[in-house]
Amino acid sequence: MKTYGMSFAIALPAAALGAALGALVFGYFCVRLTRIYFAMLTLAFSQIVWAICFKWNDVTGGDQGLPDVPYPNLDWMSSIPFLDNLRVSDQFYVLTLALVMVSLAVIQRIIASPFGRMLTTIRENPQRAASIGLDVRRYELAAFVVAGGFAGIAGALFGIFNRGVFADYVYWPKSAEVMIMAILGGIGHFWGPVVGAATLVLLNQEITSYTQYWPFVLGAILLRRDRRGVVRRLCLASPKAGRLCQCLRCAASPSRSAVSEPCPASTWSWPRARLPRSSGRTVPANRRCSI
Repeated sequence: MKTYGMSFAIALPAAALGAALGALVFGYFCVRLTRIYFAMLTLAFSQIVWAICFKWNDVTGGDQGLPDVPYPNLDWMSSIPFLDNLRVSDQFYVLTLALVMVSLAVIQRIIASPFGRMLTTIRENPQRAASIGLDVRRYELAAFVVAGGFAGIAGALFGIFNRGVFADYVYWPKSAEVMIMAILGGIGHFWGPVVGAATLVLLNQEITSYTQYWPFVLGAILLRRDRRGVVRRLCLASPKAGRLCQCLRCAASPSRSAVSEPCPASTWSWPRARLPRSSGRTVPANRRCSI
């Protein structure tokens, strides 16, 4: 947008496509490893990317980065009621919020699709998934590419929000922030990373107002927390909260298994109704979520 004067409608898909292609190249090597070796290799690739961005002055600006990234042309939002009097920065915030909601909806559809079910199977037991004929490495590479595409969209929006793109944005602490968000919110829950991101931002703002050593406090919080994360701890707060969590899980996975699945934070589960014996299947008797 800054260098070539490209419109936002073209630059955003281009960022997603470029990040997905990069994820395809790096993921081809990374998915061959698992566990700590996978983490070490992805960290090594991130350091390579950082070194390239830091040294390639003609393209990335080196340590000076690319400052003064302009806001996109949002004159069309002036014709929308309640948005015509907003500043450009506020209009961009509304646009970002809309794009985030659309991205979450797309991710939800991916999770609910047969492809998403296969990924869940591989996550739970990759050996069993391979034994039934799934190409585990190919599915993992596809998930790597999809994640890279959404990361490209997030990076493009983040660069415009900060009015600049710098080499420090691809340094390893930024990757660690994303992992911390997922851990804080709760790994394995659809809304975990969203809640974790909000929690991390709030903690940063609140703790830094008292001390400059906020990473130390954050580390203490991470050591004190359990594996359930913020989302599941909220689900355990009360029976009504547990039922709300079940409703959110239902909304995040509308095509969930026909077998009744208990709420991750409570013993409440969907009531089941038995079909005729010839079918041999069970389905939920009531799909309505009520609090």
